[in-house]
Amino acid sequence: MKGIFKILSIVVLLGALVGGAILVQRNQETRKGAAAITPELVFQTNNKTVSVGQNFNINLAIDTKSLKVDVFEFGLEFDKTKLRIDSISPIWYTEGGSNLYSEGVSYFKHLKGDDVDTPPDQVMLKNIDNTNGNLKVSAVSMRPVAKTASGVVQIFKMSVTILADGPATIKMTSAGTNQAQLDSKMVALKPGKSIIFNSSRPTSRPKLTPTRVKVTPTLSSPLRCGWCGTSCINSKIKRMCPMIVPPKGSSCVAENGACVIKISRVTPTRVKVTPTRVKVTPTLSSPLQCGWCGTSCINSKIKRMCPMIAPLKGSSCVAENGACVIKISRVTPTGVGVMSATLNGGFNGSKVKVGDEVSAFMKIGVGNYKVSAVNVRAIFDPNYFDILSVTPITGAEVLRNNVNKVTGVVDLYLTWKGSASTLPSSPEFVIVKLKTKKSGVGTFKFDGNYKNEVSGVDIAGKSVGFTVLISGTVPRLIITDLTVAPKCLVCTSGLAKSMGNGNCDAVINSLDFEIWRSEVFDQGGVTGKLSSTWNADYSCDQKVSAPDFEIWRATVFK
Repeated sequence: MKGIFKILSIVVLLGALVGGAILVQRNQETRKGAAAITPELVFQTNNKTVSVGQNFNINLAIDTKSLKVDVFEFGLEFDKTKLRIDSISPIWYTEGGSNLYSEGVSYFKHLKGDDVDTPPDQVMLKNIDNTNGNLKVSAVSMRPVAKTASGVVQIFKMSVTILADGPATIKMTSAGTNQAQLDSKMVALKPGKSIIFNSSRPTSRPKLTPTRVKVTPTLSSPLRCGWCGTSCINSKIKRMCPMIVPPKGSSCVAENGACVIKISRVTPTRVKVTPTRVKVTPTLSSPLQCGWCGTSCINSKIKRMCPMIAPLKGSSCVAENGACVIKISRVTPTGVGVMSATLNGGFNGSKVKVGDEVSAFMKIGVGNYKVSAVNVRAIFDPNYFDILSVTPITGAEVLRNNVNKVTGVVDLYLTWKGSASTLPSSPEFVIVKLKTKKSGVGTFKFDGNYKNEVSGVDIAGKSVGFTVLISGTVPRLIITDLTVAPKCLVCTSGLAKSMGNGNCDAVINSLDFEIWRSEVFDQGGVTGKLSSTWNADYSCDQKVSAPDFEIWRATVFK
C-alpha cells in the first residue's frame, strides 16, 4: 500500500510542475505581446536618391498596431543645411464618397459634401521651423473612439526640397512630447526608422543640339530670348534650367514684347519618304490647347512627362498665330522699387457677451517707410456683428467710406496730405465699432479678391507703390450667451479652468482636449445640452462647444 501511495504522489507532483510551467510561459508571452503594442511613426517615399534643387513628397503614417488612435503629437528634426520643408498637409478621404487621395487609408476623414480644405471633424496644428531644422505636428479626432482609424494610417504629406549635396536625415526628435492616445490611453510614440536621402549635383551634361536663337530687341527694354530646357524665356533672368533638348525644328524668338516658341513648317524634299500628316496650324475643328509643362508652353493634347518646375511668375501660356506662346508681363517700377505693406488688425478685447459693443482696428505695416494713401476692403462676419460706425484716425482724409451692414463689407479710401516727414509710419488707420449678435467666435478679414492698394514714400522721401500682403492671422473674438447664467465648475488647485484645464492638474495638454471631445461627442454636448457640471466648460456658459475648444487651443499653442 505504501508503495502505491508513493507512486500516486510522484504522478500528481509531475502534473503540477508541467501545469505551472505552461502558465508561466503563457504569462510571459502575454507580457511580451502587451509590451509590443506601441504605436510607431512610419516614413513613406518611393525615392531616396535625389538631386539638389529637387522637390518631392514624403508621406507620414502611424502604425497603431490594430488599436484605435484619436490623439497624437510628435516632433521631427532634420538637417537644415540639406533640407527644407516647404509645406505639410493632411491626407484624408471622404466617408461615404470616393477617395480624394490615392495613398490609401488615412487618419483624417470627411463627411460627404464637406469643404475639402477645412476638415470639420479633425483639428491639425503644425509648426515648421526651417531656421532651426525642426517640425511639430499634432492632430485630434472629433469623432467617438469607436469610429477612429486603426492599423497603418496615413496622416500627413510633406513637401521637401533638397538644398545641398550629401546624405540628409529626417527623424523623430528626441526632445519634446512624442505620444499618441490609443483606446483612450496615452502611450509613447515609437520613433521607427529614420529616413536618409542621398543627394548630389549632376556630374555630366548630355550633348545638346545647338539651335539658333533669333532675338528681336526693342528700344525701351530689349528682350534676350533663349532656351531654358524646352522653355523659351528672357535669358536676362538667371535661373536653373532642366537638361532637356528643345523640340527639333522649333526656335525661340522675341515677338511683340514676349519670348515666343516658333514651330517651323515642314517642307517636303525630293527624297521619297513615307508621307505623314503634320498639323501645324490649328483649324476650327482641331484648336490648340496650350498649357504649362514645367516651364514650357506646349500643346497639352500631346501627352508627355513634365518636370516639377513652376513657370515664371507673371508669365502666361496662350495660343497665338498657330503656336503656343509664353507671354511675359512687363513690370513698371514706381519710384525706387516695389516694396511690401502688410494689412492686419484685431479686436480690443478677446471675450465679450451677446449685445456688448466692441471695437476693432485696422493697421498697415510698412517698416520704416511712410504711408500716403490706402484703398482696402474688409469683411466683418454679419452672423456675429452689427456695424455701428467706421471712424478713420491719424489725420486721414476720407475719399470713400462705404459700409454694407447686411454683408458686413467696409470699403475705405484714405489719404494723408503734407510733406514726407509728416506722413504716418505703419499707422492704425481706422476704428470700427461693432455690436455682438450671437454667441460663438466672430471674425473679420481683409478681402483678398479686392484690389487692395497702399502707396507712400521710402526713407529717401521718394514715392513708392507697395505690394499689399494680408496677414495670415485672422482676428477672433469669443462671444458668450447672456441668456445662460454663468455657473460652472472651477479648479480649486492647479491651473485655472478658464485656461482650458479640464482635469484641474498643473499642465494643459491633450488630455484636457480629450475631456472636451468626450463631453461634446460622447456625452451629448454637441446637442447644446446645458449643465453646470461639464468639466470642459472653459467659457463658463453651461455648454461644451467650439468656444471651449478655442480657449484650450489658444493656451496650448500660444
